[in-house]
Formats: sequence, structure tokens, C-alpha cells
Amino acid sequence: MTNVTQTSKIIRSMTATMFFMMVVLKIPILMLLGIVRWAIKSVPEEDHSDDGGGSKGPDLPRRPRGRGPHGEPQPQAPARVRSALPRETVSVD
Repeated sequence: MTNVTQTSKIIRSMTATMFFMMVVLKIPILMLLGIVRWAIKSVPEEDHSDDGGGSKGPDLPRRPRGRGPHGEPQPQAPARVRSALPRETVSVD
């Protein structure tokens, strides 16, 4: 290839890249701005409920607080118990 054709290919690829970056990538930004503008201009819905807006579930009991540096001391470990007697050794004379 000649030097002129290589240069023209490089210029065409750079032009396509610049067009993509300057025009095509702006479309999602413009759409986002349109959605934000639509959301700002929309009239908020009126809430007709008279319940005050709290949760409707029953109050559940609270979990006990964990032991901390100022809490109850840890319970004592249970006594160790052996469950089986050691086997008798048989001596061979």
C-alpha cells in the first residue's frame, strides 16, 4: 500500500471514532436529562390515607442485648465428666 492510502484509512477511522464519541455517546445523556426534567415537572400524587404512615405490623419483642464489657459475666463451664472407664490392661507374662 502506498503511504497516501494508509493515511486516508487512519483519517477515516479517526473521523468515525470522533463522530461516535461526540454524537452517539451524547444520546443516552440527553435521554437521561429528559427523564429528569419530566420527573421534576410531574405533579406529585396526593396521598389520601389517614393512618399516619407508620408500619402496620405488631411490635415484636426486642432481642436481649449481648454481653459486653459492662454486661453479665459469662456462665461457668460445666464440670467435665468421663463417660467411660478406662480399659483394664492385660499384662502378658
